[in-house]
Amino acid sequence: MSETIYIGYYFVAFIDIVGQWDKPKQLKKLPGNDVENRRVARILVETSEYVKELRRQFDTLFNASEKPTGLLDGLNTKQRGLSF
Repeated sequence: MSETIYIGYYFVAFIDIVGQWDKPKQLKKLPGNDVENRRVARILVETSEYVKELRRQFDTLFNASEKPTGLLDGLNTKQRGLSF
């Protein structure tokens, strides 16, 4: 048995998106005609597009946070905690 323990950081979120909870509940059965097909497609597109946009916004936020800000430029190596 290995004594190695791997530790990592993860971000998990369960988000109740306002107005999106009720839409999937409207899908009670498979569509049986063209009118129902369009209704189901509209519900799925509205819900999925909202979630995709939310993901894009999170990606933008996290990608921006990876860029250097210049806050550390005024610190010397010791103050930065680097030991090169």
